[in-house]
Amino acid sequence: MSDNPYSEDNLPNAKVKKVKADVQVKLITIGNSAVGKTALILRYFDEVFSHNSAPTMGVVTKFTNKKILDKNVRLQMFDTAGQEKF
Repeated sequence: MSDNPYSEDNLPNAKVKKVKADVQVKLITIGNSAVGKTALILRYFDEVFSHNSAPTMGVVTKFTNKKILDKNVRLQMFDTAGQEKF
């Protein structure tokens, strides 16, 4: 575990096994509020769906590793708030 509070080790989904990635993909979701950005990300990463989720404040980051065409792919997805006040 890192002493840096902002390292990947200290993020909520840091349980993702560290694997040397051949490819890194970073995706950012943007859009109006209450259109399902968070629901889409939670469905993909956590395999859950909720009709009632709290608004995202700031940015939430999720990570996963996948094996695609014999390549280790590291996916990092950013869930952004859809409201200007955040």
